[in-house]
Amino acid sequence: KEQFLNFMFMIIGIYFFLRGILAPSFHFIRIKLFNRLEGDLMSNLEKDSFWHIMTRSYDFHLNKKTGSIISQMTRGVSKVETMLDSFIFNFIPTIFRIILSIGIIIYFDIITAIILGVMIVLFLLVGVYITEKQRKPQNEANYREDLLKQNVGDVFTNIETVIYFGKESRTQSYFSNISNQLKISRLKFWDLFSWYVLIETVIIAIGTVFIFYFTFTGFVEGRITLGTIALIYSALFRLVPFLFNMMHGYRMFIRSSVDVSALFEMFKVEKKVIDVPKAKTIRISEGEIDFDHVYFTYPKTVSSSKEKQLEKVLKDFNLKIKKNTKVALVGPSGGGKSTVIKLLYRLFDIDEGRITIDGQDISKVTQESLRNSMSIVTQEPILFDNTIYFNIAYANPKAKKKEVWKAIKFAQLDRLIADLPYGEKTIVGERGVKLSGGEKQRVSIA
Repeated sequence: KEQFLNFMFMIIGIYFFLRGILAPSFHFIRIKLFNRLEGDLMSNLEKDSFWHIMTRSYDFHLNKKTGSIISQMTRGVSKVETMLDSFIFNFIPTIFRIILSIGIIIYFDIITAIILGVMIVLFLLVGVYITEKQRKPQNEANYREDLLKQNVGDVFTNIETVIYFGKESRTQSYFSNISNQLKISRLKFWDLFSWYVLIETVIIAIGTVFIFYFTFTGFVEGRITLGTIALIYSALFRLVPFLFNMMHGYRMFIRSSVDVSALFEMFKVEKKVIDVPKAKTIRISEGEIDFDHVYFTYPKTVSSSKEKQLEKVLKDFNLKIKKNTKVALVGPSGGGKSTVIKLLYRLFDIDEGRITIDGQDISKVTQESLRNSMSIVTQEPILFDNTIYFNIAYANPKAKKKEVWKAIKFAQLDRLIADLPYGEKTIVGERGVKLSGGEKQRVSIA
Protein backbone atom coordinates (compact mmCIF):
# COMPACT_ATOMS: atom_id res chain seq x y z
CA LYS A 1 0.00 0.00 0.00
CA GLU A 2 2.77 2.39 0.98
CA GLN A 3 4.69 1.61 -2.22
CA PHE A 4 1.54 2.20 -4.28
CA LEU A 5 0.94 5.60 -2.60
CA ASN A 6 4.58 6.60 -3.16
CA PHE A 7 4.24 5.63 -6.81
CA MET A 8 1.01 7.64 -7.15
CA PHE A 9 2.60 10.71 -5.50
CA MET A 10 5.55 10.39 -7.89
CA ILE A 11 3.19 10.26 -10.89
CA ILE A 12 1.27 13.27 -9.57
CA GLY A 13 4.54 15.14 -8.99
CA ILE A 14 5.76 14.41 -12.52
CA TYR A 15 2.40 15.46 -13.96
CA PHE A 16 2.43 18.68 -11.94
CA PHE A 17 5.99 19.44 -13.06
CA LEU A 18 5.19 18.82 -16.72
CA ARG A 19 1.73 20.44 -16.85
CA GLY A 20 1.95 22.93 -14.01
CA ILE A 21 5.52 24.25 -14.37
CA LEU A 22 7.30 23.14 -17.55
CA ALA A 23 4.42 23.58 -20.05
CA PRO A 24 3.27 27.00 -18.71
CA SER A 25 6.88 28.21 -18.58
CA PHE A 26 7.47 27.12 -22.17
CA HIS A 27 4.19 28.75 -23.24
CA PHE A 28 5.11 31.96 -21.37
CA ILE A 29 8.55 32.16 -22.97
CA ARG A 30 7.11 31.41 -26.44
CA ILE A 31 4.45 34.12 -26.13
CA LYS A 32 6.97 36.65 -24.79
CA LEU A 33 9.45 36.00 -27.61
CA PHE A 34 6.65 36.11 -30.18
CA ASN A 35 5.43 39.41 -28.74
CA ARG A 36 8.92 40.85 -29.14
CA LEU A 37 9.02 39.66 -32.76
CA GLU A 38 5.62 41.18 -33.54
CA GLY A 39 6.50 44.40 -31.71
CA ASP A 40 9.74 44.82 -33.66
CA LEU A 41 8.08 44.06 -37.01
CA MET A 42 5.17 46.45 -36.41
CA SER A 43 7.40 49.21 -35.08
CA ASN A 44 9.81 48.92 -38.02
CA LEU A 45 6.90 48.90 -40.48
CA GLU A 46 5.38 51.96 -38.79
CA LYS A 47 8.64 53.89 -38.97
CA ASP A 48 9.44 52.81 -42.53
CA SER A 49 5.89 53.63 -43.69
CA PHE A 50 5.92 57.03 -42.01
CA TRP A 51 9.30 57.95 -43.48
CA HIS A 52 8.39 56.67 -46.95
CA ILE A 53 5.09 58.59 -47.06
CA MET A 54 6.58 61.74 -45.57
CA THR A 55 9.44 61.84 -48.09
CA ARG A 56 7.34 61.39 -51.25
CA SER A 57 7.33 64.27 -53.71
CA TYR A 58 5.04 67.25 -53.15
CA ASP A 59 2.53 66.18 -55.81
CA PHE A 60 1.93 62.86 -53.98
CA HIS A 61 0.61 64.74 -50.93
CA LEU A 62 -1.46 67.05 -53.13
CA ASN A 63 -3.37 64.06 -54.49
CA LYS A 64 -3.71 62.03 -51.28
CA LYS A 65 -6.27 62.60 -48.55
CA THR A 66 -4.79 62.70 -45.05
CA GLY A 67 -7.54 60.52 -43.61
CA SER A 68 -6.98 57.88 -46.29
CA ILE A 69 -3.21 57.80 -45.70
CA ILE A 70 -3.67 57.44 -41.93
CA SER A 71 -6.32 54.74 -42.42
CA GLN A 72 -4.21 52.65 -44.81
CA MET A 73 -1.09 53.01 -42.71
CA THR A 74 -2.62 52.15 -39.32
CA ARG A 75 -4.80 49.35 -40.72
CA GLY A 76 -1.89 47.79 -42.60
CA VAL A 77 0.49 47.90 -39.62
CA SER A 78 -2.08 46.50 -37.17
CA LYS A 79 -2.90 43.57 -39.47
CA VAL A 80 0.71 42.34 -39.35
CA GLU A 81 -0.08 41.06 -35.85
CA THR A 82 -3.19 39.23 -37.14
CA MET A 83 -1.24 37.59 -39.97
CA LEU A 84 1.47 36.28 -37.65
CA ASP A 85 -1.01 35.15 -34.97
CA SER A 86 -3.12 33.22 -37.48
CA PHE A 87 -0.05 31.48 -38.87
CA ILE A 88 1.47 30.54 -35.51
CA PHE A 89 -1.64 29.79 -33.48
CA ASN A 90 -4.08 28.54 -36.15
CA PHE A 91 -2.19 26.94 -39.03
CA ILE A 92 0.67 25.07 -37.35
CA PRO A 93 -1.27 23.39 -34.46
CA THR A 94 -4.13 22.34 -36.78
CA ILE A 95 -1.86 20.88 -39.47
CA PHE A 96 -0.10 18.87 -36.76
CA ARG A 97 -3.46 17.57 -35.44
CA ILE A 98 -4.71 16.69 -38.95
CA ILE A 99 -1.60 14.61 -39.65
CA LEU A 100 -1.80 12.96 -36.22
CA SER A 101 -5.55 12.19 -36.47
CA ILE A 102 -5.37 10.73 -39.98
CA GLY A 103 -2.27 8.75 -39.04
CA ILE A 104 -4.01 7.19 -36.04
CA ILE A 105 -7.17 6.36 -38.01
CA ILE A 106 -5.16 4.89 -40.93
CA TYR A 107 -3.59 2.49 -38.48
CA PHE A 108 -6.99 1.20 -37.34
CA ASP A 109 -9.22 1.61 -40.43
CA ILE A 110 -8.09 2.75 -43.87
CA ILE A 111 -11.64 3.36 -45.23
CA THR A 112 -12.49 5.75 -42.39
CA ALA A 113 -9.17 7.55 -42.90
CA ILE A 114 -9.94 8.02 -46.63
CA ILE A 115 -13.38 9.46 -45.83
CA LEU A 116 -11.86 11.79 -43.23
CA GLY A 117 -9.20 12.87 -45.71
CA VAL A 118 -11.76 13.66 -48.43
CA MET A 119 -13.88 15.57 -45.89
CA ILE A 120 -10.89 17.65 -44.80
CA VAL A 121 -9.85 18.40 -48.40
CA LEU A 122 -13.38 19.52 -49.37
CA PHE A 123 -13.63 21.56 -46.18
CA LEU A 124 -10.35 23.37 -46.91
CA LEU A 125 -11.10 23.89 -50.63
CA VAL A 126 -14.49 25.48 -49.94
CA GLY A 127 -12.97 27.65 -47.22
CA VAL A 128 -10.18 28.84 -49.51
CA TYR A 129 -12.61 29.48 -52.42
CA ILE A 130 -15.05 31.59 -50.37
CA THR A 131 -12.22 33.47 -48.67
CA GLU A 132 -10.75 34.35 -52.06
CA LYS A 133 -14.21 35.52 -53.19
CA GLN A 134 -14.19 37.93 -50.22
CA ARG A 135 -11.16 39.82 -51.53
CA LYS A 136 -13.11 42.07 -53.91
CA PRO A 137 -15.87 43.10 -51.46
CA GLN A 138 -13.22 43.61 -48.76
CA ASN A 139 -11.29 45.99 -51.01
CA GLU A 140 -14.54 47.81 -51.70
CA ALA A 141 -15.30 48.00 -47.96
CA ASN A 142 -11.77 49.28 -47.27
CA TYR A 143 -12.19 51.95 -49.95
CA ARG A 144 -15.51 53.06 -48.44
CA GLU A 145 -13.99 53.08 -44.97
CA ASP A 146 -11.10 55.26 -46.17
CA LEU A 147 -13.64 57.58 -47.81
CA LEU A 148 -15.56 57.88 -44.55
CA LYS A 149 -12.41 58.66 -42.58
CA GLN A 150 -11.44 61.26 -45.19
CA ASN A 151 -14.82 62.91 -44.68
CA VAL A 152 -14.49 62.84 -40.88
CA GLY A 153 -11.01 64.37 -41.06
CA ASP A 154 -12.12 67.00 -43.59
CA VAL A 155 -15.17 68.03 -41.56
CA PHE A 156 -13.42 68.29 -38.21
CA THR A 157 -10.47 70.10 -39.78
CA ASN A 158 -12.90 72.67 -41.18
CA ILE A 159 -15.39 72.66 -38.31
CA GLU A 160 -15.37 76.47 -38.15
CA THR A 161 -16.70 76.64 -41.71
CA VAL A 162 -19.48 74.17 -40.85
CA ILE A 163 -20.48 76.23 -37.79
CA TYR A 164 -20.22 79.66 -39.47
CA PHE A 165 -22.57 78.61 -42.28
CA GLY A 166 -24.88 76.55 -40.05
CA LYS A 167 -24.47 73.43 -42.19
CA GLU A 168 -24.43 70.78 -39.46
CA SER A 169 -27.56 69.03 -40.80
CA ARG A 170 -26.33 69.06 -44.39
CA THR A 171 -22.93 67.75 -43.34
CA GLN A 172 -24.58 65.02 -41.25
CA SER A 173 -26.72 64.03 -44.24
CA TYR A 174 -23.63 63.76 -46.46
CA PHE A 175 -21.84 61.72 -43.81
CA SER A 176 -24.88 59.42 -43.39
CA ASN A 177 -24.85 58.68 -47.12
CA ILE A 178 -21.17 57.71 -47.00
CA SER A 179 -21.82 55.59 -43.89
CA ASN A 180 -24.71 53.79 -45.63
CA GLN A 181 -22.49 53.02 -48.63
CA LEU A 182 -19.91 51.58 -46.25
CA LYS A 183 -22.61 49.47 -44.55
CA ILE A 184 -23.68 47.99 -47.92
CA SER A 185 -20.05 47.13 -48.77
CA ARG A 186 -19.51 45.53 -45.38
CA LEU A 187 -22.70 43.44 -45.68
CA LYS A 188 -21.58 42.12 -49.08
CA PHE A 189 -18.29 41.12 -47.48
CA TRP A 190 -19.86 39.61 -44.35
CA ASP A 191 -22.67 37.75 -46.17
CA LEU A 192 -20.14 35.55 -47.93
CA PHE A 193 -19.13 34.24 -44.52
CA SER A 194 -22.68 32.99 -43.88
CA TRP A 195 -22.34 30.84 -47.02
CA TYR A 196 -19.01 29.62 -45.73
CA VAL A 197 -20.55 28.49 -42.40
CA LEU A 198 -23.48 26.80 -44.17
CA ILE A 199 -21.44 24.82 -46.71
CA GLU A 200 -18.67 23.87 -44.27
CA THR A 201 -21.20 22.61 -41.72
CA VAL A 202 -22.93 20.50 -44.40
CA ILE A 203 -19.56 19.01 -45.46
CA ILE A 204 -18.76 18.06 -41.85
CA ALA A 205 -22.25 16.56 -41.39
CA ILE A 206 -22.06 14.46 -44.58
CA GLY A 207 -18.52 13.32 -43.80
CA THR A 208 -19.53 12.35 -40.25
CA VAL A 209 -22.53 10.35 -41.54
CA PHE A 210 -20.26 8.36 -43.88
CA ILE A 211 -17.79 7.74 -41.05
CA PHE A 212 -20.66 6.56 -38.81
CA TYR A 213 -21.88 4.20 -41.52
CA PHE A 214 -18.55 2.59 -42.36
CA THR A 215 -17.36 2.28 -38.76
CA PHE A 216 -20.59 0.60 -37.62
CA THR A 217 -20.54 -1.62 -40.71
CA GLY A 218 -16.99 -2.58 -39.83
CA PHE A 219 -18.03 -3.30 -36.24
CA VAL A 220 -20.90 -5.55 -37.39
CA GLU A 221 -18.54 -7.38 -39.77
CA GLY A 222 -15.99 -7.76 -36.98
CA ARG A 223 -13.29 -5.65 -38.66
CA ILE A 224 -13.38 -2.91 -36.01
CA THR A 225 -13.72 -3.21 -32.25
CA LEU A 226 -15.87 -0.96 -30.09
CA GLY A 227 -12.71 0.52 -28.58
CA THR A 228 -11.42 1.43 -32.07
CA ILE A 229 -14.73 3.14 -32.86
CA ALA A 230 -14.45 5.16 -29.65
CA LEU A 231 -10.88 6.17 -30.56
CA ILE A 232 -11.89 7.19 -34.11
CA TYR A 233 -14.82 9.29 -32.88
CA SER A 234 -12.67 10.89 -30.23
CA ALA A 235 -10.06 11.89 -32.84
CA LEU A 236 -12.79 13.09 -35.22
CA PHE A 237 -14.70 15.27 -32.77
CA ARG A 238 -11.49 16.78 -31.39
CA LEU A 239 -10.34 17.56 -34.93
CA VAL A 240 -13.48 19.31 -36.24
CA PRO A 241 -13.18 22.45 -34.01
CA PHE A 242 -9.55 22.75 -35.08
CA LEU A 243 -10.59 22.65 -38.75
CA PHE A 244 -12.92 25.61 -38.20
CA ASN A 245 -10.17 27.27 -36.20
CA MET A 246 -7.72 26.74 -39.04
CA MET A 247 -10.06 28.22 -41.65
CA HIS A 248 -10.78 31.14 -39.32
CA GLY A 249 -7.03 31.69 -39.17
CA TYR A 250 -6.79 31.46 -42.95
CA ARG A 251 -9.59 33.99 -43.38
CA MET A 252 -7.86 36.35 -40.94
CA PHE A 253 -4.57 35.83 -42.78
CA ILE A 254 -6.09 36.66 -46.19
CA ARG A 255 -8.09 39.62 -44.85
CA SER A 256 -4.94 40.94 -43.19
CA SER A 257 -2.86 40.41 -46.34
CA VAL A 258 -5.36 42.56 -48.29
CA ASP A 259 -4.94 45.39 -45.76
CA VAL A 260 -1.16 45.01 -45.63
CA SER A 261 -0.90 44.91 -49.44
CA ALA A 262 -2.75 48.26 -49.62
CA LEU A 263 -0.02 49.72 -47.42
CA PHE A 264 2.71 48.10 -49.51
CA GLU A 265 1.17 49.68 -52.63
CA MET A 266 2.23 53.05 -51.22
CA PHE A 267 5.77 51.72 -50.92
CA LYS A 268 5.74 51.34 -54.70
CA VAL A 269 5.18 55.08 -55.17
CA GLU A 270 8.49 56.50 -56.32
CA LYS A 271 9.79 59.92 -55.40
CA LYS A 272 9.72 62.14 -58.49
CA VAL A 273 11.95 64.98 -57.31
CA ILE A 274 15.20 63.28 -56.33
CA ASP A 275 18.74 64.42 -55.57
CA VAL A 276 21.32 63.80 -58.27
CA PRO A 277 24.10 61.30 -57.40
CA LYS A 278 26.67 62.86 -55.05
CA ALA A 279 24.60 66.03 -54.70
CA LYS A 280 26.45 68.74 -52.78
CA THR A 281 25.32 70.80 -49.82
CA ILE A 282 24.41 74.30 -50.91
CA ARG A 283 26.50 77.13 -49.42
CA ILE A 284 24.72 80.48 -49.37
CA SER A 285 26.60 83.68 -48.56
CA GLU A 286 25.00 86.48 -50.60
CA GLY A 287 21.60 84.96 -51.32
CA GLU A 288 21.40 86.08 -54.96
CA ILE A 289 18.66 84.23 -56.87
CA ASP A 290 18.55 83.79 -60.64
CA PHE A 291 15.74 82.25 -62.71
CA ASP A 292 17.38 81.73 -66.10
CA HIS A 293 15.04 81.02 -69.07
CA VAL A 294 12.78 78.82 -66.98
CA TYR A 295 9.93 76.82 -68.55
CA PHE A 296 7.51 74.88 -66.36
CA THR A 297 4.28 72.89 -66.78
CA TYR A 298 2.48 71.27 -63.85
CA PRO A 299 2.32 67.44 -63.95
CA LYS A 300 -0.99 65.87 -65.00
CA THR A 301 -1.52 64.54 -61.47
CA VAL A 302 -1.52 68.11 -60.12
CA SER A 303 -3.38 69.98 -62.88
CA SER A 304 -7.10 70.40 -62.27
CA SER A 305 -8.06 70.63 -65.96
CA LYS A 306 -6.98 69.35 -69.37
CA GLU A 307 -6.13 72.88 -70.44
CA LYS A 308 -3.75 73.25 -67.51
CA GLN A 309 -2.01 70.01 -68.43
CA LEU A 310 -1.01 71.46 -71.80
CA GLU A 311 -0.46 75.07 -70.76
CA LYS A 312 2.98 76.14 -69.57
CA VAL A 313 2.68 78.10 -66.34
CA LEU A 314 6.08 79.72 -66.92
CA LYS A 315 7.47 80.43 -70.39
CA ASP A 316 11.03 81.68 -70.77
CA PHE A 317 10.79 83.19 -67.28
CA ASN A 318 13.78 85.30 -66.18
CA LEU A 319 14.24 86.91 -62.79
CA LYS A 320 17.30 88.11 -60.89
CA ILE A 321 17.06 89.00 -57.20
CA LYS A 322 20.11 90.63 -55.67
CA LYS A 323 21.03 90.45 -52.01
CA ASN A 324 19.31 92.71 -49.48
CA THR A 325 16.43 93.49 -51.84
CA LYS A 326 12.67 93.07 -51.56
CA VAL A 327 10.76 91.81 -54.57
CA ALA A 328 6.98 91.67 -55.01
CA LEU A 329 5.44 89.39 -57.64
CA VAL A 330 2.21 90.98 -58.84
CA GLY A 331 -0.27 89.43 -61.23
CA PRO A 332 -3.66 87.76 -61.68
CA SER A 333 -4.72 84.63 -59.81
CA GLY A 334 -3.18 81.56 -61.46
CA GLY A 335 -0.46 83.65 -63.09
CA GLY A 336 2.36 81.63 -61.50
CA LYS A 337 3.37 83.74 -58.47
CA SER A 338 3.15 80.87 -55.98
CA THR A 339 4.68 78.56 -58.59
CA VAL A 340 7.87 80.65 -58.59
CA ILE A 341 8.27 80.01 -54.85
CA LYS A 342 7.52 76.28 -55.20
CA LEU A 343 10.16 76.00 -57.92
CA LEU A 344 12.67 77.90 -55.80
CA TYR A 345 12.08 75.31 -53.04
CA ARG A 346 12.29 72.60 -55.73
CA LEU A 347 8.90 71.10 -54.93
CA PHE A 348 8.79 70.41 -58.68
CA ASP A 349 11.51 70.06 -61.30
CA ILE A 350 11.45 72.58 -64.15
CA ASP A 351 11.10 71.60 -67.82
CA GLU A 352 13.86 73.84 -69.17
CA GLY A 353 16.33 76.47 -67.95
CA ARG A 354 17.88 76.60 -64.52
CA ILE A 355 17.49 78.21 -61.10
CA THR A 356 20.59 79.22 -59.16
CA ILE A 357 21.34 80.66 -55.73
CA ASP A 358 24.76 82.30 -55.51
CA GLY A 359 25.56 80.60 -58.83
CA GLN A 360 24.72 77.10 -57.52
CA ASP A 361 22.15 75.19 -59.58
CA ILE A 362 19.47 74.08 -57.09
CA SER A 363 18.92 70.83 -59.05
CA LYS A 364 22.52 69.83 -58.28
CA VAL A 365 22.38 70.29 -54.48
CA THR A 366 20.56 68.30 -51.81
CA GLN A 367 16.93 69.25 -51.25
CA GLU A 368 17.45 69.16 -47.49
CA SER A 369 20.29 71.69 -47.53
CA LEU A 370 18.39 73.89 -50.02
CA ARG A 371 15.26 74.09 -47.87
CA ASN A 372 17.20 74.42 -44.63
CA SER A 373 18.86 77.51 -46.08
CA MET A 374 15.60 79.43 -46.61
CA SER A 375 12.61 80.52 -44.56
CA ILE A 376 9.02 81.02 -45.59
CA VAL A 377 5.81 82.43 -44.17
CA THR A 378 2.95 80.86 -46.09
CA GLN A 379 -0.31 82.60 -46.96
CA GLU A 380 -2.12 80.41 -44.45
CA PRO A 381 0.25 79.39 -41.65
CA ILE A 382 -0.65 75.97 -40.25
CA LEU A 383 0.97 75.20 -36.92
CA PHE A 384 1.65 71.95 -35.08
CA ASP A 385 -0.61 71.04 -32.16
CA ASN A 386 2.19 71.82 -29.75
CA THR A 387 3.57 74.77 -27.79
CA ILE A 388 4.29 78.21 -29.20
CA TYR A 389 7.96 77.65 -28.36
CA PHE A 390 8.04 74.31 -30.23
CA ASN A 391 6.53 75.85 -33.37
CA ILE A 392 8.97 78.78 -33.37
CA ALA A 393 12.02 76.58 -32.82
CA TYR A 394 10.83 73.89 -35.26
CA ALA A 395 13.06 74.95 -38.16
CA ASN A 396 16.09 75.15 -35.89
CA PRO A 397 15.69 72.82 -32.88
CA LYS A 398 19.29 73.54 -31.83
CA ALA A 399 18.51 77.21 -31.34
CA LYS A 400 19.29 78.52 -27.87
CA LYS A 401 16.51 79.92 -25.70
CA LYS A 402 18.00 83.39 -26.06
CA GLU A 403 17.77 83.15 -29.86
CA VAL A 404 14.16 81.94 -29.74
CA TRP A 405 13.17 84.83 -27.50
CA LYS A 406 14.92 87.25 -29.83
CA ALA A 407 12.71 85.93 -32.65
CA ILE A 408 9.64 86.19 -30.38
CA LYS A 409 10.33 89.85 -29.68
CA PHE A 410 11.11 90.57 -33.34
CA ALA A 411 7.69 89.19 -34.32
CA GLN A 412 6.05 91.17 -31.48
CA LEU A 413 4.79 88.03 -29.79
CA ASP A 414 6.19 88.85 -26.35
CA ARG A 415 3.08 90.78 -25.25
CA LEU A 416 0.77 87.95 -26.29
CA ILE A 417 2.92 85.38 -24.50
CA ALA A 418 3.02 87.52 -21.35
CA ASP A 419 -0.81 87.45 -21.19
CA LEU A 420 -1.07 83.67 -21.58
CA PRO A 421 -1.25 81.56 -18.37
CA TYR A 422 1.36 79.11 -19.67
CA GLY A 423 3.41 81.63 -21.62
CA GLU A 424 5.47 80.20 -24.47
CA LYS A 425 4.47 76.69 -23.31
CA THR A 426 0.86 77.31 -24.37
CA ILE A 427 -0.53 74.64 -26.72
CA VAL A 428 -1.80 76.32 -29.91
CA GLY A 429 -4.24 73.55 -30.91
CA GLU A 430 -4.59 71.64 -34.16
CA ARG A 431 -3.38 73.86 -37.05
CA GLY A 432 -3.06 76.66 -34.46
CA VAL A 433 -6.84 77.07 -34.04
CA LYS A 434 -6.45 78.58 -30.55
CA LEU A 435 -4.68 81.60 -32.03
CA SER A 436 -6.10 84.35 -34.21
CA GLY A 437 -5.03 84.68 -37.85
CA GLY A 438 -2.62 87.50 -37.04
CA GLU A 439 -1.14 85.62 -34.09
CA LYS A 440 -0.52 82.55 -36.25
CA GLN A 441 1.21 84.79 -38.82
CA ARG A 442 3.49 86.20 -36.13
CA VAL A 443 4.35 82.75 -34.81
CA SER A 444 5.18 81.73 -38.39
CA ILE A 445 7.36 84.83 -38.86
CA ALA A 446 9.19 84.08 -35.61
